[in-house]
Amino acid sequence: MNRVRLSELPKDKLATIVAVETPEMQVALMSLGVLEGDRCYISNIAPFGDPIAIHLNGTKVSLRKKDASFVWVKTVSSEQ
Repeated sequence: MNRVRLSELPKDKLATIVAVETPEMQVALMSLGVLEGDRCYISNIAPFGDPIAIHLNGTKVSLRKKDASFVWVKTVSSEQ
C-alpha cells in the first residue's frame, strides 16, 4: 500500500503508523499514547485545515499539521 505523511492522509482513510521522523516527536507522541503500529484515521479537520483530530486506540488526539507531517503512515486496504 501507499506510504504517506499523516498530514496528507485523506479524512476517514484507515492507516497504520509506520515511522516517526524525529526522536522529539516520537517521545511527544508516545506521551499521548501514539505508537508505531497503531491504526488510526483523521476524524476531524478544523475549519482552516489546522489542527487535525486523529482517532486511535478509542480516543481522539489533536495534532498540528506541522507535527503530523513528521509521522509516516501506510494506508490500509478495505480487504484487511
